[in-house]
Amino acid sequence: MNLVGFTVSTAFGLIHRQYPGLANSRPAGAQFRIDQAGAVRLVAGKANADGGGGGMPVKPGSLVVAAGAALFLWPIVTCDGD
Repeated sequence: MNLVGFTVSTAFGLIHRQYPGLANSRPAGAQFRIDQAGAVRLVAGKANADGGGGGMPVKPGSLVVAAGAALFLWPIVTCDGD
């Protein structure tokens, strides 16, 4: 779970550094905020589950992270090659 908060964000950052056009795209800021919000929910859900709770924040957090990843892919898929 903690890999979502660090490794995936690092991969996004390295890709944005390598391809500055992606970093300057319209959805880049929103993608970052959405992904980080989902990662926080996943980590909170993991802590909740480890503490004996039901881990309720994990399910919505995973959907938010998936939405952030989809938003990251959007400029790549719709790129016109410039």
